[in-house]
Amino acid sequence: MPAITLLFGGRSVENRTSCRMYEHVRECLLEARPDDISVANVIGIAPNGKLRASGPRDHDGLPPAPQLLARGREISAAAFVDTLCEDGDFVFSLLQGQDGEDGTFQGLARFFDFPDNAGSTLSAALAFDKFAQACVVEKLAGDLLAPLETVLVSSSQPGGAVRETVQRFGKRPVLLKPNAAGGSFKILPLDLLIDEEIERYANEIAPFDDHFLIQERIDGVEIVVGMVCAAGQRQLLPVFELKPPVRAAGVRQGEPVPGGGRIRRLPADDPLAMQACRAAERIARTFRDETYCRLDFLAGRDGRLRFLEAGTRPGLSRSSVFPMMLEAHGMGLLDLIRQEFENHAASRAFRRQRIARIAEWVCANA
Repeated sequence: MPAITLLFGGRSVENRTSCRMYEHVRECLLEARPDDISVANVIGIAPNGKLRASGPRDHDGLPPAPQLLARGREISAAAFVDTLCEDGDFVFSLLQGQDGEDGTFQGLARFFDFPDNAGSTLSAALAFDKFAQACVVEKLAGDLLAPLETVLVSSSQPGGAVRETVQRFGKRPVLLKPNAAGGSFKILPLDLLIDEEIERYANEIAPFDDHFLIQERIDGVEIVVGMVCAAGQRQLLPVFELKPPVRAAGVRQGEPVPGGGRIRRLPADDPLAMQACRAAERIARTFRDETYCRLDFLAGRDGRLRFLEAGTRPGLSRSSVFPMMLEAHGMGLLDLIRQEFENHAASRAFRRQRIARIAEWVCANA
């Protein structure tokens, strides 16, 4: 495969998560043979959008994330696009959240047709909108899953929904969380929902997200299903169970919570694992051109399984569960990068043929 360009950081509340992912990939590359996968460029994006680049000249030249973001060569947006488009390197994006997982970078990659791991614009946009993906999941796998009651509220005009929502949830515990922000950013567990809390939370979240969710809070454990696509076939990874410490399942998302949480691999014949896998296989049909994805479910104390969320760009830091799932499947991060490149080469050839056919049709019918 060609050399790769690593992209990390970003204008997102998950900037630090992306940096940790880069550090893990960097460690794997430094531990590998120099001729295994070569790195042509590393580009870091600061939270304010400034772009800094480094072009390692040898295998040991990969800069740590803080060093690159502080002292890397500053480049313009035009130079950034030129680097992605003209060098022919495979772009492996580690961007999380805004710009990286919402369809922005995916659209840039599709328009300029540079080789990358961004995947489908449609899949990214759907996976970034928690409420929209839950509606799709209800259609695809509603017969396999119990409902998780959720209300979508406008951050700028929450007033109309306050009284109705308070009455709807009654005295049940709830979670308040952004609709389109990953990690555990601004997630607020409440034992009792009251009008003032909704108004206060709306004001707090408005600078970051147009909408937020009010969701019933159910104690339990998370069932995590991962998939990797190889040779055109989706392969299920070993299923893991995450039990967060102290607080309710669903509060933790992305990076495992240290300090008491439990992560364990479930047996292949575990009933809940098998049920989650059946639901995940249906849901994954909406993820086009994705080499890997992660789907999170909630197993409540009532024994029922509920959908939490899906991600087309799961965390790849050393403490994240997805690399553990890969390892249990006999894969490492470098294997994932190679698989990503093989899948992209096939899908890129198809897209180019389609664009050529469209151009021919337009010219013939002008």
